[in-house]
Amino acid sequence: MRTPAGSTLPAALVGHQQSIGSDRYRAGYLPKEHDDAHVDFIMIARQVRLVAVASSTSAICLLAAAQEPSSWDFAAWSMTCDNTNHCEAAAVRSDDDESSGPDASLRISRDAGPGAPVVGRIFVQARGSVRLRVQGKLFAASSVDGAPENADIPNSVFVHLLPALIRAKTAEVVTSSGTYELPLSGLKATLLKMDDVQGRIGTGGALIQGGSHSERGVPSAPAPSVIETVRMAAPLPSDSELVDVLTRRLAPACDADASPRELREGTVHRVSSTKVLFLFACSEASANQSFSIWLVDDQAPYTAKLLQFFRPGDVDVNSLFNAEFDGQLLKSTVYGSTTHQCWIETSWAWTGAAFARVKEEGAACPDAAGVSFRLWTASILPRG
Repeated sequence: MRTPAGSTLPAALVGHQQSIGSDRYRAGYLPKEHDDAHVDFIMIARQVRLVAVASSTSAICLLAAAQEPSSWDFAAWSMTCDNTNHCEAAAVRSDDDESSGPDASLRISRDAGPGAPVVGRIFVQARGSVRLRVQGKLFAASSVDGAPENADIPNSVFVHLLPALIRAKTAEVVTSSGTYELPLSGLKATLLKMDDVQGRIGTGGALIQGGSHSERGVPSAPAPSVIETVRMAAPLPSDSELVDVLTRRLAPACDADASPRELREGTVHRVSSTKVLFLFACSEASANQSFSIWLVDDQAPYTAKLLQFFRPGDVDVNSLFNAEFDGQLLKSTVYGSTTHQCWIETSWAWTGAAFARVKEEGAACPDAAGVSFRLWTASILPRG
């Protein structure tokens, strides 16, 4: 493998990069060839149709504008960097069995830009205190109460813990309910790639390949998109009557080939004094229910427009999986297994004419102790 142009890493440390994008229905960390028991940490986009994911060994460019996220795999570890070049790395595979996830994991996160701190979080299904044992030495993390997301590592501890982990061959997560191995194979290569992606190699802030250069020259984080949102209108008493009317009128528009089971269920959400959103559950396959989202006049002849959902580099898509609308955000979640252990969730905000993506995160298959990764973020600016 040749060293990519623009990369400061040797070819062996470039890793397996996946661009996270699709030409239709980018969905999540889904099973390879529909096999729920064997899943790679590869961002594969699919909902109704399987789509191709572009794979490249080129180093990610340090863009001044928001970009689509990318991911890399190194042995037991994987890393994802989002549209602001915020990077998150975690152990998602067991050292001795790449087809299964570890019982405990560590996620290492860092924002782009000069002087950004490194944040550690332990993921383990346990209650009580959590500590890491590295070559016989114990490092304390915060206590957890059944939620692995609460096991944050204090910065005062992490600055000593991370160098020890980089040097170590083995590590364990110690809880009151048991001790779990923390996979370390690929950690050093992953952190070196994080330094490379964020432009820190040769600086005093690099995690692996530091140097005497100041971090002042490290590229700033790309600015996230700013999404101007509008407030939804208050519901009217007549809105409940629209459900049956719109269901009958829009049922023929459902894609009968998308699923063997047709559900034909809908909900109405008022946008203005004359228009409503209609979330229509057309079909269901395995763990995922397919929705079309319509903008509809609330009076006959009920003119309806099928809304499109756009991501840079993708064609527009016209349906979402497992859609829910709370009056502010439209959330769609697609699952890679019937147990819902791997998923990707996208949040969309209403701009007055369309939905714009404001947040995206996902969890890998096989389940790695509940680890999730940030894939996309945007700033919301309310108006109206």
